[in-house]
Amino acid sequence: MNGALASEITSFSHQLERINEKNRRYRDFTLRGLTDALTAIIVELSIYRTYITDPDTVSERDVRFVLDAVRAARRLHPRIPRTLISFLRDTMLLRNLHEFREEDRQAVIDVVMRLQQITGPVMAKSVEDTAFYRYHRLVSINEVGGHPEQFGLPLNAFHHQNAERRRIWPHAMLSSSTHDTKRSEDVRARLNVLSEIPAVWEAAVTRWAYAHEALKVEGDGERWPDRATEYLLYQTIVGAWPLELDQMALTSLLTGLPSPLHEEETGVKGDALTSFRERIVAYMQKATREAKLYTSWLNPDEAYDTALSDFVAAVLDAHGPCIADMATFARRIGFFGQLNSLAQTMLKLTAPGVPDVYQGTELWDLSLVDPDNRRPVDYALRQRYLATIDGRAAEDRSALLTELLAQHHDGRIKLYLMSTVLRFRRQHPALFAEGDYRALEATGTHRQHVVAFVRGLGAQQIIVVVPRLMVGLMSAARGQETADERFAQCADAEHMPLGVAVWGDTQLLLPNELAGARFRNLLTGERISADGAQIALATVFAAVPMALFVQESEFRK
Repeated sequence: MNGALASEITSFSHQLERINEKNRRYRDFTLRGLTDALTAIIVELSIYRTYITDPDTVSERDVRFVLDAVRAARRLHPRIPRTLISFLRDTMLLRNLHEFREEDRQAVIDVVMRLQQITGPVMAKSVEDTAFYRYHRLVSINEVGGHPEQFGLPLNAFHHQNAERRRIWPHAMLSSSTHDTKRSEDVRARLNVLSEIPAVWEAAVTRWAYAHEALKVEGDGERWPDRATEYLLYQTIVGAWPLELDQMALTSLLTGLPSPLHEEETGVKGDALTSFRERIVAYMQKATREAKLYTSWLNPDEAYDTALSDFVAAVLDAHGPCIADMATFARRIGFFGQLNSLAQTMLKLTAPGVPDVYQGTELWDLSLVDPDNRRPVDYALRQRYLATIDGRAAEDRSALLTELLAQHHDGRIKLYLMSTVLRFRRQHPALFAEGDYRALEATGTHRQHVVAFVRGLGAQQIIVVVPRLMVGLMSAARGQETADERFAQCADAEHMPLGVAVWGDTQLLLPNELAGARFRNLLTGERISADGAQIALATVFAAVPMALFVQESEFRK
């Protein structure tokens, strides 16, 4: 507010001062006083904006957030007169509208509405475009509309939010990647794996930081880049590490031997590592300028910018001290990240709301913030994949799924999931627009590793089931005590969370009206019957680690 948006704040204060000059109660408030008090309140407003257009539209929510901001402003800025802060409180909530002349009241309302257009950009620039680039505990939760201090939700809270969305905003958009997200849905799904393996992640970061210390330079009495920026870099590298740069491809770079990956198989042109390095250099330049700690867009520090670019380039050099280690780590969390992404995609496509698919995310998309997420999308490749999937599904769906899971790195499994569920939505629009939402619970050893719910409209009922926290799930299934232990020992093995060996005695509990019902798995075509009011998760996840069950008798095939 003292920099890029200073003119907006000043203009608003001038407008409010002109109105106050016509009011004997408020005409003594100075322009400087109004600006200081207004700034203090906006700083403490913890939402983007209120939605007040006249005295009848002041909601309890808006009142609560404005009063919280006012109380914080009074406490943290004791030199600002309380009468001035109280005036702004009453004006923002239109409580004092009657104290203005009738011919001035619309001007007061206009001022309040303009203020609501100012607080949004202030919040966006200060939180999304500053704080999110400074605070790096787990950057997958540094997302537009997110709260980095909130490390996750209990499962019952997730279900409660879905039920509320179905009741209040059934047609609101469900987005996991947009033009404005800081990281794509697949990057975030991969980075979320780190929350399950903190010890392994800490050890990896410690190795890399120690090995790369010699690459830093002295600047203003510090070692550049600083530790926080270096930590952001490591999360960015493992989160966005390209699938085409798997261990075999990297080995060919280091040894000069032919790569087993060919351009026609990956869609990658040229030197993939060089391309990735350039992307990360550009991203880190943007991130540090947005953070505004050592450099910025308005006041760039060329020495720091150069030191950072050189550091990133050296870390991602084909012969860098940790390049193979980082590649291996990224590939290992990438497998679990893909499972996370599939579960996330299924939930987005079936939960209350209208799912949105951002360009390119039909396959795995490991893009970062703009302009990285505006790169050209190979739609021809996606069209070829979809045509092949449709043809194979008509011939032998079971064989197709076996192939898609075995070759999960190419992303066709995500495209198959997306196309299958979206076509079902198109055939049954009322079910998803108006259908109810009921959470399902599980029993047994791995009950905490499943998310399930029922969507229903009249006689039509579907059940959605996906796994969660899969590193921990696979650890328990293979006898390791912790997810860290499982991850450390998994080496190159990639085992899908399928069958009784993984799910054991875990059962999904059904509502009474679905006891004994017969279902068809939309993804596999398989038919199963409920064992009374429950279904074994080993049966649910026998072939694919996600399920959408359709009550057979109530739907056309």
